Amino acid sequence: MKITSLLFFTYQALTCLSLSGAEVPPESAPRLDTPKQLDDLRSLQDGLRKVLPDCRAATVVLEANDGSGSGVVVSPDGLILTAAHVAFKPGRKFNVILADGRKVKAESLGMSEISDAGMVRLLEKGTYAFAPVEKSRSSQAGEWCFALGHPGGLDESRGVVLRIGRVISLAGATVRSDCDLLPGDSGGPLFSLDGRVIAIHSSIRSDRLDNNYHVDIKAFVRNWDRFVGKEVIPATGSVSQGFLGVRTAERPDGVSVVEFDGEGPAGKAGLRLGDIVLAIGGEVVTDQESFSLAVRSHAPGEDITLKVRRLEKILELKTTLGSRGPNPK
Repeated sequence: MKITSLLFFTYQALTCLSLSGAEVPPESAPRLDTPKQLDDLRSLQDGLRKVLPDCRAATVVLEANDGSGSGVVVSPDGLILTAAHVAFKPGRKFNVILADGRKVKAESLGMSEISDAGMVRLLEKGTYAFAPVEKSRSSQAGEWCFALGHPGGLDESRGVVLRIGRVISLAGATVRSDCDLLPGDSGGPLFSLDGRVIAIHSSIRSDRLDNNYHVDIKAFVRNWDRFVGKEVIPATGSVSQGFLGVRTAERPDGVSVVEFDGEGPAGKAGLRLGDIVLAIGGEVVTDQESFSLAVRSHAPGEDITLKVRRLEKILELKTTLGSRGPNPK
């Protein structure tokens, strides 16, 4: 699909959204770049016209023996961000198809099974088209964004597909948008209107337009060196790592306690349902991944302090971590 036709689709989509009176989600006020009249839409289209070619050039197809996904090149030497479920495991081999049609060998590096963030490296030395990563600010509910990807795999007659929408909500390392995604988009980039990568497509749902979830770019930034070093952050810890005995859920204001073992370390600490965990052993907690890493950085039997918010109060609770196994204690 040519850039001009993509931009025409973008303009139509924006016009329909504007005329339908679509409301900004209640989580926060819209950013200033939210169009309010036709001239704003034209200005937005002009901005997209400038950044779209570079964003398209950085969006790639990752082909493996059992299927394909999408990704985005984020450095001139060929680092690619994708979803962990696309990367699968360190050392997995891929054929990466660049925007110009070239095929380059690549292999997966590190990843986080918790946030679904993964990294791949192109193996052929060279200088590649890439998209910049947003590091200076966090996304906001209500801001406009656009998604690129290769749903269904490579289609040379169609090329990369553009969808435009808005950020619906944010919770921890998860961004939710109403950009309509399809299988094969997994691992592709979500961009801000200035052409910076703000998230990577993760969970794609077909039941509702606004049920698409992306990995916030901050999950990549804070684990960058881990991923380059082929480290895997697993969904569950090992027997040599501390065990708290609590299940949490990400919320816009942090990680809340939704279930815990009353006889385990969490229960003995005095945690209650609904508590917001702010820090563990002095390590700040902002989402599921940082929560798990903070617990796992301590050994079984180690005394720790939990900093939590309970309604309007900030509390410090002390407990001793248990061990992970058939019957954690």
